[in-house]
Amino acid sequence: MLHAFAELLAPLATRAHTEAAARRRALGELLGRLAPDGPADLTEALTACGLPPHTPLVTVAAEIDGAPTPAAWAAYALAGALYPLDAPFAAGTDSHGRTAALVAAPAERVAAQLRRARPALQARLTGGRTLRAGVGPAAAPGAGPLRAALVQARYVLAGAAPDPAPIGSAAELDSLAGLLRGIPPEVTTAFHTRLLAPLAAHDRENSVSLLGTLAVFLDHDCSWARTAESLHVHVNTVHYRVRRVEELTGRNLARLQDRLDLRAALLCAPTAH
Repeated sequence: MLHAFAELLAPLATRAHTEAAARRRALGELLGRLAPDGPADLTEALTACGLPPHTPLVTVAAEIDGAPTPAAWAAYALAGALYPLDAPFAAGTDSHGRTAALVAAPAERVAAQLRRARPALQARLTGGRTLRAGVGPAAAPGAGPLRAALVQARYVLAGAAPDPAPIGSAAELDSLAGLLRGIPPEVTTAFHTRLLAPLAAHDRENSVSLLGTLAVFLDHDCSWARTAESLHVHVNTVHYRVRRVEELTGRNLARLQDRLDLRAALLCAPTAH
């Protein structure tokens, strides 16, 4: 009887596998159409992916870091993580091997489900591989809006470090630190060095840290008194150190733009990534 039951289910499993593969291919083709000059009407392409053509869709970008890994692995992992949502979705890879998904569910639900599912998926990965994902905002089902949302999802993915946040969301990009995490470390490190190298050189040759003083000064909203209290020095000492910071960096800490530049440079320190 069990053998007969297995024979009955086998065609259904084969059909489901075939349909899933077809949807992955259809999504790959759809992702290729999200170019700036792509078609505005994606009704047919979305239907081929099993997605509602007139419902806002959430974009997700994912990848598996570590040892060389087939691009399809990330797509399979993403599909497995999204399945419990019980909402229409399609996951696949584009022509560049980048994994993405479109989901007909609110972004916060998608991000929460990915975070719930990740530990179990991560446990199955070997060779130091790490699953990361970025969740974009909900977008109208047109080429332009979906492309913009996917760009955001990929930016969040680029800044989603294995620890402490392997699953990031565009909704959480609400600070300068969060925004900087998506910039390649080669760029942020160069920016940090370009602005703060004179202070680092000073600190290597002196017992007083101007980098530390700058960080505390900015942390205390450029308050001389609170900075002095935090550093346990006289306020005149803070004035002297800040003048040295300005001399060495060529910046004026009375100007908001210069304060923002130096704050960003501190956040771009290599250890911040």
